[in-house]
Amino acid sequence: MVTEKKGSIPAAIFAVVVMISGIQPALSTAAGQGRAMEVEDIMTFRQFHDPAISKQGSFIVFEAAPDRGDGKVQLKDDSGAERITLNRGTKPAISNDERWIMSYIHRPYRDRMREPGDPDSLVALRTDASDTLSFGEVSRAGFTKDSSWLIVLHEPEDDRQDGERTGQGGELAVYSLADGSSGDDHNRKQFRAGQVRDFTVDSLSTNLVYAVTDSTGEENGLYRVDLLAETLEAERIHRRMHAVYDGFSWHNPGRKLAFLHSREDSLGNPLPASLHIMNGDNGEVRTAVASDYYDDERVLPLHGELTWSDDGDRLFFGWKPLKKYRLGLYKEEEENVTVADRDTILADAEVDVWHGDDPLIKTHEKNTWEQRRTHTYLSVLHVDSRRVVDLADEQVPYVSPADNPRYVLGRNPRPYKRKITWDGRYNDYYLIDLQDGSRNEIVDRLRATTVSLSPQGRYVVFYEAENWHLYDGDRNIIRNLTETLDVPFANEDHDYPFPAPGYGMAGWVEGDRAVLIYDKYDIWQIDTRSGEARNLTGGGGRETERQFRVVETDPDKDYFGRDERLLVRGFGEKDKTYGFYGIRVGREGYERYAEGPHRYRFVDASESGDRILYTRESYREFPDLHIADDRIRDSRKLTDLNPQTEEFDWGEARLVSWRDMDGEKLDGVLITPEGHQKGEKLPVLVYFYEQFSQRLHHFNEQVINHRPGFPFYVSNGYAVFLPDVRYDIGIPGYSATRSIVPGVNKLIDMGVADPDAIGLHGHSWSGYQAAHMVTQTNIFSAVIAGAPVSNMTSAYSGIRWGTGLARQFQYEQTQSRIGGSLWDKRERYIENSPVFFADRVETPMLIMFGDEDEAVPWEQGIELYLAMRRLQKDVIFLQYRGEPHHPQEYANKLDYFLRMKEYLDHYLKGKPAPDWIRYGIPYDGN
Repeated sequence: MVTEKKGSIPAAIFAVVVMISGIQPALSTAAGQGRAMEVEDIMTFRQFHDPAISKQGSFIVFEAAPDRGDGKVQLKDDSGAERITLNRGTKPAISNDERWIMSYIHRPYRDRMREPGDPDSLVALRTDASDTLSFGEVSRAGFTKDSSWLIVLHEPEDDRQDGERTGQGGELAVYSLADGSSGDDHNRKQFRAGQVRDFTVDSLSTNLVYAVTDSTGEENGLYRVDLLAETLEAERIHRRMHAVYDGFSWHNPGRKLAFLHSREDSLGNPLPASLHIMNGDNGEVRTAVASDYYDDERVLPLHGELTWSDDGDRLFFGWKPLKKYRLGLYKEEEENVTVADRDTILADAEVDVWHGDDPLIKTHEKNTWEQRRTHTYLSVLHVDSRRVVDLADEQVPYVSPADNPRYVLGRNPRPYKRKITWDGRYNDYYLIDLQDGSRNEIVDRLRATTVSLSPQGRYVVFYEAENWHLYDGDRNIIRNLTETLDVPFANEDHDYPFPAPGYGMAGWVEGDRAVLIYDKYDIWQIDTRSGEARNLTGGGGRETERQFRVVETDPDKDYFGRDERLLVRGFGEKDKTYGFYGIRVGREGYERYAEGPHRYRFVDASESGDRILYTRESYREFPDLHIADDRIRDSRKLTDLNPQTEEFDWGEARLVSWRDMDGEKLDGVLITPEGHQKGEKLPVLVYFYEQFSQRLHHFNEQVINHRPGFPFYVSNGYAVFLPDVRYDIGIPGYSATRSIVPGVNKLIDMGVADPDAIGLHGHSWSGYQAAHMVTQTNIFSAVIAGAPVSNMTSAYSGIRWGTGLARQFQYEQTQSRIGGSLWDKRERYIENSPVFFADRVETPMLIMFGDEDEAVPWEQGIELYLAMRRLQKDVIFLQYRGEPHHPQEYANKLDYFLRMKEYLDHYLKGKPAPDWIRYGIPYDGN
């Protein structure tokens, strides 16, 4: 099962790269025109997965995987020098002392094609490549926080063999990573245990605790290993016949472990659980909540989450109603049942009763069943007094743990569940006292929005009716924080029927002194006591039309320091440029760190925050990894993942503007081949989805999927146009025509577009709009509509099978933008439905659907196809069997990608039509 070698492992997996002095400089824009891309070229482009910086900022690690084929894990130092490459590596991690790296290893891609599965091999090695360990059949593994140990849990044996119980756990092994140890089995492996189901280690790296589940259940128990001891030995701290354990949760400063314990019955069902706390200093275990603590109507389940407060004084856990607990249990089959027994026969009936008063429709009820069945109601244990306070129940079912000693925040959506179908999600919010469970309602019927409890528990901030409000728990009052400020806090560009939401908040300031809130452009600090508002970006966002937002560099922080310097990202609405900036809490004004015709994205930060890992990209520049200090100074490019971009005619992207049919200014991105001469007319592919002009400086991801690859089309002689759409409620179909057709005419006037060779492509929402546009204009020579709604009157009450929700809310409140029900706005539903005007279509149409689409009923494609067919229009329908909203099987993605190209080549370039376009493909039984 386990192999360990010192030095190296097979070169097919592992390659050490000798340190080099630097990295190749960033490639400049090609001087000449490159070659045309083939689909095989796209398959070789690599993407980053799990990029991370080490704790001290000396190394970065990432997985680089192509669209098709084997990837690799790479370790680089902060100069960009490559240290280690692990072929087929995935999910890498670096130890906190930066001396070790570990990575799972995939089986070869060809093997995974034949038999998919998760990786189960593991490699761990020194970052200087002086020592390596390799393991097979690994379930999970990890370094301890102090980097002294690597702990590996191997896959268990089969749970059952010949109908009998077998071991349910695997081998647990503890390996020393100390410098004095060598890489052989005797010196590295310091401890092993068999039939281990789960394990946990405290963040102080002093205690390893693991649960054993053996084949008979007689040795089941919880064991502790003192990792500071000279010799690692296991001490049994808890034992019961057929015991099972779950919910491990450490309070690390207090060296306490909380866990849930239960026993399994003869069918493998866990019985009601008990809650225990282990003292990490001596391994003593005491029962905090016994299994019989609750009455006959409630039970403590085994599979629940335990959460400590930071001070260790409180432990949050959940209980369940007994009736829900019993629903998940295995039951014995009855014997000697009469053949004609009515109740036994009816037990096998399969019927769903849809009642008009159901709070959720049956499809949604089924989809959320597991979530609702496993839901627990939050309680808190006051550890020292061993007093339990119930916080949640069926009246207020959702309560979140909090670190403050005073309050938690609860919400109740029950009165509004029916509205989910056609309106939206609403909640009543409560502040709940941790000492006695008493509740104080803060606000009722609040539409889904940001609601945040302050770190010390005194305040709750929420958005409602175009303003931000602050509830003061000490005074039981609500104050409007933003009504006196001279800028709007409701979304200024909101074009949906439901009320405009806010822009969100950045977080709280230390001591609950203030809250940071966004308007469209700027960041405001508003004092919780005085209400004084300070514009931390000095109004520069609104003045320059640049949107500023705080970057979360440390996801574990609960608040900002009173004078803390924050990293901010920015986006310019006018020029579509991005940048990094700095602001200080409590001060006005911002500092520019990096800005320009690129897109910058934060990736990770060292523990101290003084080293930042980020990407920079543009249309031509792949988003490689860069490292810099916390002001983005001394920046270095660390990777060059896809140098082959220089081989191709990638094209040039520029911003174009025009006026829509109502005279409103709109933007879009035009991409033309390199060296394109003024006046040279090109076939144009128009691709859109609401707003796309912000993609001016985005690198187009190179993958085979349902989207057209922009450089692929540009290098093959097309221009690509990405227009914005401006919407009005009630006319979503016409809104697209009103916006895009003048943009296309602008390209014709510029001499770029061949007016007889313009294609339109959209998917999902824009697939619908593409289908609708060709009922209103003949400007396009071909249209591709992926997963389009064709008939809003039938789609209105269709089901989104991915969630089980009915689609009514989309039309009344959200993206489909009708703004009323089918009966209130009947004519709007009809006039926005392509199927009712299919007789006007003169444009050849290609429709695509997966017949297991989880978002749009694929029958919508059939309706459109049959309408076009009945009217003897030029139409082809691609049905991908077993596929969802976006095709997932690679063969189907490639098939669609190639057919898109052949379709456009024929209708826009005049290339001969392949047989599937001329004659179709008869069904042959496959």
